[in-house]
Amino acid sequence: MVSVRGGADQQKAAGSPRGEVGEIDTKKPFQSVKAAVSLFGEVAIKGKPAVRRSRLSSENVLDKETQIVLDQRDGDQFKREVETAETTQVRVSSELEKARRTLNDLTTKLKAVEESKKLAMETAEAVKEKG
Repeated sequence: MVSVRGGADQQKAAGSPRGEVGEIDTKKPFQSVKAAVSLFGEVAIKGKPAVRRSRLSSENVLDKETQIVLDQRDGDQFKREVETAETTQVRVSSELEKARRTLNDLTTKLKAVEESKKLAMETAEAVKEKG
């Protein structure tokens, strides 16, 4: 949409020495009433004059900025929790591997003791039979 702003009448009223120089609006048209209201900050209700919404808009901006800060803080907290969980996982994995090695060592020793006990009993049996 192209419109001409600031025609000759406006410039003469403003005391401009130039003749008929205008500014061409090359912006896209508004996609919705909401977009226009957010740009101009005014709302016209049937039968009532336009109400300025700049204070409300600044409150909305402040609310959004506050929400962004809170979200960033929450994001940072989640990152710390993930890092802590990863550190804990590495530590627990290391401890689990150590426990597996200990279990394997003890299992091997137990088998050796059982074999030794079995041999000792067989030897004791053989000595009894000879004696």
